[in-house]
Amino acid sequence: MLTLTIMRHGKAEPHHRADFERELAPKGVLRSRLVAEMLAEAGVTWDCAVTSPAPRASQTADTALDVMTSGLLPSYDRDIYDHADPTTLMSVVRRHADGARQVVVFGHNPGMSWLAQWLCPDFVDQLATSSAVVLDLEGADWADVSPGSATLRLVCRHQDHPGAHLEDKP
Repeated sequence: MLTLTIMRHGKAEPHHRADFERELAPKGVLRSRLVAEMLAEAGVTWDCAVTSPAPRASQTADTALDVMTSGLLPSYDRDIYDHADPTTLMSVVRRHADGARQVVVFGHNPGMSWLAQWLCPDFVDQLATSSAVVLDLEGADWADVSPGSATLRLVCRHQDHPGAHLEDKP
């Protein structure tokens, strides 16, 4: 079985610079950490990580990978930023998986939500910032993955973390 975790970047700073250059806001860092803690607590692991090179996505990846304490370094792929269609995003996963069984992709909406919906008909939501969906896929290889072939295992949203109420405290 293959596992794909799809995580949308955390809350970004306001649009004071070009969209691609926007970084995570402090809330985005905290919320990404909360979601990564929930994923770790649920036993999710990764042997491949790929992220958009946009700072807000790559900072989300760094935060999540730090929480997971895997020592895993992400690969960067501009197609995650430039293209929202699920077939292109799935091609990105295939390009980077290289024998991996548990992949995480960090990116942007609408693409991250569309990819989850394309793979799993049971996932009908839009991924909010700092949220993740974990999908199980039957098949021996990423080339076998097709639309509708995933089973929804887990959805993690920062507001569901027991410590989420602390985020507004000084």
